[in-house]
Amino acid sequence: MKRSNQFGRRAVGTLNYRTRNAIVMAGMAALAVHSARAVGPYQWQGPAGTIAAPTTGDWNTTTNWSTGSIPVINLASTELDFLGTGGYTSTDDITGALELNILNLSSSGSSTIAATGTNSLSFVTNGAATPTIIQNAGAGTFTVSAPVTVNANTTINQANGAEIDFNGTVAGSSGLTINNTSSTGNSTVKFTGANTFSGLTVNANVTAAAGSSSSTTTLGSGTVTL
Repeated sequence: MKRSNQFGRRAVGTLNYRTRNAIVMAGMAALAVHSARAVGPYQWQGPAGTIAAPTTGDWNTTTNWSTGSIPVINLASTELDFLGTGGYTSTDDITGALELNILNLSSSGSSTIAATGTNSLSFVTNGAATPTIIQNAGAGTFTVSAPVTVNANTTINQANGAEIDFNGTVAGSSGLTINNTSSTGNSTVKFTGANTFSGLTVNANVTAAAGSSSSTTTLGSGTVTL
C-alpha cells in the first residue's frame, strides 16, 4: 500500500511536470504567433492630425501612425492605410525596403507617398494573400513617387474616378493587374519611370497611361494585355 501511494505521488508529480511544460510551450508558441502579426493596419495621421484629417509628415515617427508604432520593415502581413480628406504628403524615411501586403489609398484629396534616399516599398504575398493596392470611391489622385518593387503578382483595385500616378520606378520580376471595381465609369493608372516590372494586365473601364518619358519600358518589361 505504501508503494502504491509513493507510485501514485510520483505519477502525479510526473503528470504535473509535463503539464507545466506543455503550458509553457503553448504560451511560447502563442507568443511567437502574436509576434509574427502586424500591429495594424497602420493608419496614417501625421503630426497633430487624425485618420480622418491626416497631415504631412515622415513615417519614422511613432505618433504619426494611429497604432503609436512604426511599421515593421520585414513583415509580410503589413497593411498601410492612407485615408481621410484633404491633400498631404507622407514620406517614407524608414531605412530599407518596407515589405507590405496591402496599400489602402482612400484619401479623397490629392496626396503623395514620397521616400528619402534609397527607401522603397516592396509588395509581397502574405501566405496565400495576393498583394493589393486599393483605391476606393472618391479617392481622387494619389501620387506614389517612392520606388516600388513587386516581388509577387500585385493587383490594383480602383473605383470609378480614382487615379494613381506612379512617378517613381516600379521594378520587380512580377506583374500588375488593374481592375475597376465599379460597374461604370473609369479609373486611371499612370506610369512615368523606366519601369522593369514584368507584365501588365488592364481590365475593363481602366486607363493605363504611359508618361511623357523617353524610356521605352514605362509600362514594364513584359507583355501588356488589354
